[in-house]
Amino acid sequence: MKSSSMVLELSFGKENWTKQRDHRKMNYLTPVGEFLQKSAQYVAEKATRGNNISLSEHNFEEFGPLIELNDRIAMELAEGLSEEDTKAYELEPPRVIVVGLTSAGKSSLLARVIGHKIFPVKDSVCTRRPFRVQLKKESGEEKSAKLRFLGADSGGGQSEFALPEDLNDVRQAIETKQMSGSDEVNFSSREITAEISAPNNPTFTFTDLPGIFLVSEAKMGADYAESRRRNEALKKQTEDIIKKYMKMKNTIVLVVISATDWMHGMNNDNLIGCLAEWLEEIRNTEKRHVPVYGVITKLDTQKSGLSENSPIKKVLTNTLAKDHILNGLGVRKWIPVVCSPAVLALGSGEEAAKLEHSAVSSALSSSLPASVLQKLPIGRSHLLKELKQALLHSISLSYTPMRKGVDKFVCDLDAKLKKLPVPAALSEKRRMFDSGLNLLENTLNDLVGAQGRHPPSQLGQRSLRMQLMVDTPQAFEDGLNAISLQGDVNSEVEQILNQAALEQGGSFDSDRTFSSLSKKIISRMQGPCLHLVDSSCRIVSEALCQATHTAFGDYKLLNELIQAELGVAGSVRGLDALSEAQDIAGQQSLEQLKFFQVLTHSAKHKVLNLLDSLGTMACFHPMWRNFDQLYHQVLLKQASKQAASHKKDDSEVAVQDMLKLPELAKVAKEEGEAAIVNYEKETGTRMSESNKIRVAKHFARVEVMAYIVRMSLISTVFPLVLRDVRDGLFSGINFCGKVYDYSVSSLLRHNLVFDPKMEKIIFAYMEPSPEDAQQREVLVAKRSTLLSLKQQFQESQSKLTRLMQLFEGGHSHSSPSTPSSTAASIASKSSATPPANSNPTPAPFTPPG
Repeated sequence: MKSSSMVLELSFGKENWTKQRDHRKMNYLTPVGEFLQKSAQYVAEKATRGNNISLSEHNFEEFGPLIELNDRIAMELAEGLSEEDTKAYELEPPRVIVVGLTSAGKSSLLARVIGHKIFPVKDSVCTRRPFRVQLKKESGEEKSAKLRFLGADSGGGQSEFALPEDLNDVRQAIETKQMSGSDEVNFSSREITAEISAPNNPTFTFTDLPGIFLVSEAKMGADYAESRRRNEALKKQTEDIIKKYMKMKNTIVLVVISATDWMHGMNNDNLIGCLAEWLEEIRNTEKRHVPVYGVITKLDTQKSGLSENSPIKKVLTNTLAKDHILNGLGVRKWIPVVCSPAVLALGSGEEAAKLEHSAVSSALSSSLPASVLQKLPIGRSHLLKELKQALLHSISLSYTPMRKGVDKFVCDLDAKLKKLPVPAALSEKRRMFDSGLNLLENTLNDLVGAQGRHPPSQLGQRSLRMQLMVDTPQAFEDGLNAISLQGDVNSEVEQILNQAALEQGGSFDSDRTFSSLSKKIISRMQGPCLHLVDSSCRIVSEALCQATHTAFGDYKLLNELIQAELGVAGSVRGLDALSEAQDIAGQQSLEQLKFFQVLTHSAKHKVLNLLDSLGTMACFHPMWRNFDQLYHQVLLKQASKQAASHKKDDSEVAVQDMLKLPELAKVAKEEGEAAIVNYEKETGTRMSESNKIRVAKHFARVEVMAYIVRMSLISTVFPLVLRDVRDGLFSGINFCGKVYDYSVSSLLRHNLVFDPKMEKIIFAYMEPSPEDAQQREVLVAKRSTLLSLKQQFQESQSKLTRLMQLFEGGHSHSSPSTPSSTAASIASKSSATPPANSNPTPAPFTPPG
């Protein structure tokens, strides 16, 4: 049995990898085995020209203003635009983020880069919000430095400090902003920004992110389940923050791993597994590669040397197995950095660099050959050089697309500003209102008019005109066809058998018979007719709302006033709106109704009158007056021909199909037969053949009557409704002896403009509202931010052009020790590790320039 000392074994299968530690075994189902090899190959194949050069210290000085410009752009975008804006227009400037586990030494690393121990040191989690640190070179005394908080964190107390004199105050301010003084741990993605200026500062910026939150099981307390739930929630908070930053375009990732954790088998695999998965997701979904660099901290605390299986030794000597989880990161270079108190006490000068180099060399001297150790990139100066080059390369690639995004955003803002109301003279308001009325009527005609253009209301939806002219009448016809005329069949059959007129062979066709049957049929068909009115009114009401919003939507109160004047709701209420209009019509005179309420009431009133009149009108229909001839010469023959499948004349077939006579004959035959069978079954009697003929003929009469009513309704109800509800908007209607001889635009012009009181109201409504003024202020502020960015882009164009030319032409001057040569070398060896540790041939130690 293995001892309980920290042991880390990593093995990769085809679809999962297993971690064994102490007496526990955890299976991670992430299929990393396959994508680790792919990611290594990807890094080797996707090395760009810009990565093939090595910028000198002179280049860094030359392009320092571009890094400062990048910082200013990031700040202005954060303060002047929303996160949605920056994503929509791809305005995400390059940035370097620092990620790691909690207590991995990220804050100490930044203190080493900054040269001052500004971060508070506590036993609890210190970094709970992203902390952006901008280093700026500024003239002054060599050891003097200033820190000031920027953005939202600049207010509320002291915001500018002198270093190192005010270190304690700085730590207290950071602790307050990070909320790290509270025992209740919570993480936030709200960024803190600080600028540190000093004569010997490099021009550079880091963003320190909260570490992935992990707590030892021994520290979970008595309530293990609740502690585990809470810790999982905190872990997810930190993972969400890191993933959000990693998915930002133009991000450069700096992974910080503690050598202490690595040496003792601590769970860095949680961090590396998450990062590898997110990087894989970005490569697959966004088709881009995220540059990753690695820093090993606390290496100076290891006195016993490195074992042969140590991950530290393998990444520094490029001997990792191909399927090792670290290869999923695609780290371009691993750099040891010492952040011990002794080094931090010396600041960022040459003495600190010498001590740092000595500490790393001492820790690795027994584990690495002298030739390898001598060339190993060590310390702050090498780290800054690599990250500056990566940052400048990202700037050279991203600024052209960003400039295009700024231009497009400015155009969109100008279009929005143009639509917002502005103060205007009365004459201009009259002109604007009259133009709006013309636009309203033209838009309404496009939406539902006879000459409409079928514009869809939403992507993927049918246009309102298609809904009105196609879907609504089709639904009406389907509703009529679906009506069942079945009643008490046995009672009807009994009535037929008892009628003396049938026994005497007299004619059963009479106006009285039609009247009694038609009332039942028409009452059942009333529902689809009224539903047709409702559906048509709903669609036209929607068109009216859309048209008024198109014409006057920039003036909220005026838009509501016009809709109220027309008698439509601000939003479509369908049946409720129609019912309300009809209720109002029943209680008020026509003069009190609004225009669209008159149209809807007129349509319903005329449909109900039509249904009432059909009881009289239909009895004169030729199919009813000549029913015997129709029954014997058409319906019975049609049914027998269907059964015998006799071939018909093409013209006869076409006419009968258009009139749907085959369907009528089929239904009439089936209804009669079903009635006879049901009656005989219920009564237990056998019906004579003569009575069967009478019963079949009766049910044929019912179906013919229903056919006459149905076809009459199909041909008359929809045109009647359309004439009032739609065409009435453009040409008026005649209703109840009164002529409404005006269109929507002429009605509004008459009621609102020609009435002095109403004219005063509408002109007041055309003044910008407080919401309009607030929106204009927001848009103008955004536009000002963007114009400032355009100006800065323009002023830096020569340096940007020079930088782009340098990277584009650098491939011809690349040395054998560049990342590309290492990647090519690795790719050529099937057994070698992929370029997750693509360290170039390191140079001997040189103090920072």
